[in-house]
Amino acid sequence: MDKKIKLDEAIAKKKLNYNSSFGEQSLIVKLGKPRADPRPGGNWECPIQIGEKIKLAFGVDAFQALLMALRLISIELKNLKDKEGLNLN
Repeated sequence: MDKKIKLDEAIAKKKLNYNSSFGEQSLIVKLGKPRADPRPGGNWECPIQIGEKIKLAFGVDAFQALLMALRLISIELKNLKDKEGLNLN
């Protein structure tokens, strides 16, 4: 079963500006509220959104899921910078 990942409630939001061949662009980053993982035996999950892409970070409790989500945001932004050549401000 493939469930659609949702970010229902953002607890933090940041607009990042960057320059591209199309001029100045912006990218919205959102950090979701940690929630109990609905799967049997699941722990906690915390959604992130970068642009249109939503991903989940997991942890044994809400605090760890939140910390892992912050780390995932950092990794995803670094990947965008390295692969797309984005110079985020």
